Amino acid sequence: MRLRGEPDAVPPAASVAAIDHAENRLGRTLPDEFRTFLGVCDGLRADVVFPRLLGVAELRHGTETDASGPAIVISDPPVLALWPSGEVTEDDELFGRSVHPGIRSVLEEHLRLLEASA
Repeated sequence: MRLRGEPDAVPPAASVAAIDHAENRLGRTLPDEFRTFLGVCDGLRADVVFPRLLGVAELRHGTETDASGPAIVISDPPVLALWPSGEVTEDDELFGRSVHPGIRSVLEEHLRLLEASA
């Protein structure tokens, strides 16, 4: 948020109860790393190089499924998907699909892009 020029614009955290409710609604436990992210900020506004990350109440099943279950859409537009393994896939029209080991890796890549553009 500092690199975006909005250091005080971090959305409020999701409550543990809200995260638990989303897990019940989705029928699946969210990875600890993603729960931690939601416990820091419940979603994140879009910027010029990154989609809006959905808040806990907006998380939904995507259309893709693998052997372990359906992906959860975590962004709008729906270019980021969270898999039961904890991996996050990112679909880009120009670069294709990238696979990140988790939400932290996605956020670190975004930070790298912001720093490079500054």
